[in-house]
Amino acid sequence: MGCPVAASGNIFSTFTDSQTYGEEIRMEYKFDAEAVKQRIIGKRVTRVDHRGDLILDDGTNLRLYMSDSDCCAYAHGDWVVEPSQLDAIITDLKYEVDFDTENYGDGCISTAKITILHNQNPVALADCSADDGNGGYYFSVLSLSIETPGLDDFDTEVVWQ
Repeated sequence: MGCPVAASGNIFSTFTDSQTYGEEIRMEYKFDAEAVKQRIIGKRVTRVDHRGDLILDDGTNLRLYMSDSDCCAYAHGDWVVEPSQLDAIITDLKYEVDFDTENYGDGCISTAKITILHNQNPVALADCSADDGNGGYYFSVLSLSIETPGLDDFDTEVVWQ
């Protein structure tokens, strides 16, 4: 069995999986880059905490977590910080996603990268992946949660398979 067919754009992606009992399943996910930018631009990255969350200078917490999955499918993400850039003010964010980058025989993996920038220089990078489990019959979703003091929490999907 092959991987589900994926049509992807920078922000919005839909794929149809016709493997499951011969039925078509349509899933729509969206990474809301503009909403993320509104929450982080103008702030500074201070550290990655003991849980792996990215912490900004005003107490904003960026957490990657598996928000949905089925059976043995799994999604994961890690923040990597460039220590020499910690004093730099965040000026932009770049999002890239590749669906079905790897077919390991029993399923597929999709990957995404979130790069937080100061001018053109990376300050922090989120390396993300999601797989569809044994045989490609399942799914997983990795999401980003942004918790900012004094504002409602915000969540958006990052990568899914």
